[in-house]
Amino acid sequence: MAQQRRRKRQTNSSPAKGLIIGATGLILVGGIAMIASRSLSGDTPDRQTPLPVLDYYNNSENLRGNVYSLQGTVKHRDRITGDSQLITLMVQTPSEERPMPVIIPGDIGATNIEPGFVLNMIVEVNAEGIPQATKILEL
Repeated sequence: MAQQRRRKRQTNSSPAKGLIIGATGLILVGGIAMIASRSLSGDTPDRQTPLPVLDYYNNSENLRGNVYSLQGTVKHRDRITGDSQLITLMVQTPSEERPMPVIIPGDIGATNIEPGFVLNMIVEVNAEGIPQATKILEL
């Protein structure tokens, strides 16, 4: 009789262990999938929609909060604060090159931006309708 009780206890604990192991495995696989999808989900300029330059000039406020890729040549730069810069990029439209202001926050590590540099970046159009860089790659 004592042996039957022991067997019963052993068989009852097996499904609980299986559920715990299965749930842990699902959480682990889900976490790995989420991390992988973040690393592939548009954090590089080639995976973003290019900023529609003509739409920007027509009404930049319509683009607020959106994230785009932007490529251009630095025309000049001005300091806004000790850790942020405002640069002017010359960007290509279908018919001509046009200047576009871009805010470069100091926390993205692009402190040595000089006129003539060709930059490829990810920008978010801020509340004032000005593109603000979130990631910069020098070409």
